[in-house]
Formats: sequence, structure tokens, C-alpha cells
Amino acid sequence: MKVCFAQINSKVCDLKYNASKLCKIIFEKEALSDEEKPDLIIFPEMALLGYTPKDLLFHKGFRLACENILKEELINKITIPTLIGSIHEEAGNLYNAGFFIENKQIKKIIHKKLLPNYEVFNEKRYFQKGLSDDLENYFIQVKNQNLAILICEDLLGLENDFYFNEFNTLKKLKDLTQKENKKLDSIICLSASPFRAGQPEKRLKILEKAQQNYFPSTNFVLVNQVGGQDNLIFDGNSLVLNKNAELIYQAKSFEEEIKTIDLNEKQALLSPKKQISEIKQISEALILGIQDYFAKTGFQKAFIGISGGIDSALVACLAERALGAENVFGIMMPSKYSSKGSISDSESLLANLKIKSQCISIEEILQVYLKQLNLSELTLAEENLQSRIRGATLMALANSEGALVLATGNKSEFAVGYATLYGDMCGAIAPIGDLYKTQVQEISKLFSEIPNEIIVKAPSAELRPNQKDIDSLPDYAELDQILKLYIEDKLNLSEIIQKGFAAELTKKVINLIKKAEFKRQQAPIILKVSSCAFGSDWLYSVVSDNSTLA
Repeated sequence: MKVCFAQINSKVCDLKYNASKLCKIIFEKEALSDEEKPDLIIFPEMALLGYTPKDLLFHKGFRLACENILKEELINKITIPTLIGSIHEEAGNLYNAGFFIENKQIKKIIHKKLLPNYEVFNEKRYFQKGLSDDLENYFIQVKNQNLAILICEDLLGLENDFYFNEFNTLKKLKDLTQKENKKLDSIICLSASPFRAGQPEKRLKILEKAQQNYFPSTNFVLVNQVGGQDNLIFDGNSLVLNKNAELIYQAKSFEEEIKTIDLNEKQALLSPKKQISEIKQISEALILGIQDYFAKTGFQKAFIGISGGIDSALVACLAERALGAENVFGIMMPSKYSSKGSISDSESLLANLKIKSQCISIEEILQVYLKQLNLSELTLAEENLQSRIRGATLMALANSEGALVLATGNKSEFAVGYATLYGDMCGAIAPIGDLYKTQVQEISKLFSEIPNEIIVKAPSAELRPNQKDIDSLPDYAELDQILKLYIEDKLNLSEIIQKGFAAELTKKVINLIKKAEFKRQQAPIILKVSSCAFGSDWLYSVVSDNSTLA
């Protein structure tokens, strides 16, 4: 059976665009000779809508538009067997669904049975779970091949042994096939599985585990979405394991790909794709995240404040790769506290990247502010004012060009409040807001345009004479370990201390995290590359008492 894997980049809720993309692929395949034509085309989960539409799903008009465009643009025109991820409304319930279409008819609608409700996922807010106790709720047939259709969590919930779910879909499916003595040729998973560091390798291990533990001698097929959607980045990496537990297909990372594979013919075996390093994966994800954020919102140009530090240098490199040098503006805004080295390092970076640049001293503006507001120099108010003048300058320049500002703060800074509201926190998105400072330092080494002087210099905000980050914060190597244990691993004070960290330091860090919550609630969109990014993954009250944790 020849299967076409359509790993596509949908636009969230742009139904006409998505339907047109689907139709183009389908009609091109239908026009092929019988020998070349696939027997089945598979699109990802929610391919017609893009993942995830969020609260637009509450709007009756939007749901009706989905139904109409599915019927008029797809069902009424498709003859070749095709699986499309969309939504299905029935008897007052809304389902995350896969539509099996053939000869201009819906042959089957398969409902997602497990609804994830953790990390960025909130599907129980919108959907009803599909029925799981009847084999007919899983099966379709193509060319006398019995195929079980699962949707994302129905299979990928195995990553945590279905810990977050009400039941084990694979076990239910196995029990039903054995009870009814039903042969199962392939399990097909329509997926919109977002990227986080190491996730492509984890998905392959999930398929291997599912095949080994539940369905040996069965093909396993996963078709995943690709592209950036707000804070989420989808990496693609669609997969096929044949009946002999051999990897015969792995799609590109961070790119669309349309590929036809014959599951019944012996294929050239693949070693698991030589995975690029985790830091390289992350950098490619962030480039795609920036690129799609701009493309899908209709913006082209980005403004970045260039300080001579490593954070702004990395953001500039990512933006240049994503948008092209002609669309990136690097703005230097020195004050009397800016070191000569930072200015010269910034100039070297800008020259290496060949992006447009401008140098605007904020010193005169700062002095006017201080005089008019009767503020003193060398105070916290003056420090923050410098940052806010820079933020306002960037926003004004960006407005004049119809551009967006990219914030340059990292996860360590956002965690402990070492970022200024309406200053360095201003921007449409924060590309490195889910990277700890130590990760920023590692990923920066991938970009030859960043001068070594920037990479090795001691971090400093340069808002007062001889200022260094370490004056106010622990060394980042230690700080980031504590932050990760608290943020990603959810350990409390005593548990982190048991890992060997000093009690007073750990308590200080946790208290800083709590105190900075009001800032994070006002932060720009942060591109997610970890298991717990600030924003949609991190839901804490500003006024909550964290004494039980600290």
C-alpha cells in the first residue's frame, strides 16, 4: 500500500489558505498515473485549522465555516482515499477528529480519544473525548488493509505511560483486536506534536515501544505538523516503522515534506536520522519560530537593541537567519555607562551580520528625564529608566517602519526578575525567553558572526559603573541548575537542597521567582523549546503565597 505523507505547515484558522494547500497536494497526487498514485494521503492532526485554534472553537460561526469549507472545498472534490485532521460537531459535542474521505464521500470520522490537559495543551476545554470501547471507532480499510487511526495523544501518551490520561488507548485497541480476532496491518497517527529539546528522538522511541509492547508485526506511521504557531514550534519529523521494526522513513526537521512510501514493499532501511545536537535543534526551532511568527502575522522587519552582550547578539543572529539581513535592524543605544568594548563588539557583530544598524546615544534623553522627574543618578530608578528609554526608542523606530521589536531577555532573567518592564521586556516575541543563560552561551557558539569577545565577557547590564550580573545574582552555572530543578522538575526547597545546593541561596532564588511573577504576566510571547516555558506552560497567580515551596 502506497501512502503519501503530507507533513505541512498550516496557518491557524486560515481555513481558505489551509484548504487550498490540502487541495493542491491532493489534486497533484490524483493526477498521477495508477502506478505512481498513492493509495492513501495522510495529513496531520487539525491540518485544516492549524493547531491550535484556541477559543475560536467557541464561536459557532467559526465551527460552521470549518464544516462548510471541509464539505465544499474538500469532501465534494476528493476521490483518492485521504485522511484529514479537522473538527467534528455532533449532538452538541465538539471532537478533535480525523476525516476519512474517498470518492467525494466521508467514509469514516474518527474521534480523538485522549485529550491532553498538561503543558500547553488544554483540549478538555474544547473537546469531548471519542468513544474507545468499540473497534469501529478506530478502524478504516484501504486496499484490503486494516488501519487503526489514532490522533496524537492516543499514541504519544505512551511517553509517560498514559499517566495523564484516563486509560491506555493502545491496550484497549489490542484487547479489542484480540477479542474480535481482527488483523491489524498498520497504526496511523495524525499528530500535532510541538517541539521541545529532544522530542524528535522521544517520538521514535515511543513508536518503537508501542510496536514492541502492543503491536509487533504492525506498521507504525506518524504524520506530524511542522511550523510555528504563536509560541509553539512544530518540528515535523514524521516517521514510519515497518512490520519488522525497521525505520524506513523519517521526514525533514522544521520543513514541509510530501513523500510517498510503499508500506508493503521492501524499503531501503534507515538508521535513525543522525540527530543534530540538542543546541542545534533548538537554534533551528527558534529560527523557524521567528520566521513563521512574522510570515503569519504579515510583518517583515524586526528591530533589536544591540548592547554588546551575548543575549542581543544571539537574537540578532537568529533573526538574520529567519528574516534575512535586509529585514533586521540592529540599534545601538549607549549611555555613559556603556563600555568602549561593548560598543566596538556591537559594531563588529553588526558588520559580520551585514544587518542595517544605527547608533543613538540615550545620554541626553536620560539627563532630561532625570532633571524633569527630579531623579538622582546611580539609583535603581535611573537604571530602569535607561532600559525604558531604550525600549521606547526601539518601539518608535519599529512603528516608523511597520516593524516589530524582538525582546532579548533570556529565561534566567525572566525567572528572577532581572529584566525591566517596558524596557528590555518590550517586544512582540522573546525568541530566547525559554533559554537559560548557560544555554544562550552554548548556542551562541554556533554562530561565527558573534565575536568571541562577546561570548567570553562577564554578563553585565551596564546601567551603572563597573556593573556585573554576578553583583546581584549567583553565577549562572549554579543559578540555572536551581531554576531548572524548580521550574521544569517541580522540586521544592528541601528537595533542591538535598541535591547539594546551599539552603540560603536556594531560598533566595525561589523567592526571586515568586517576586517576579507580576513581570512575567506582562512579558511578550516566549517561543517554547523546553518542557516548561513561561507563558502557557507556567500558570501561577501573582498574589499566591509560595511559602509551602520556599
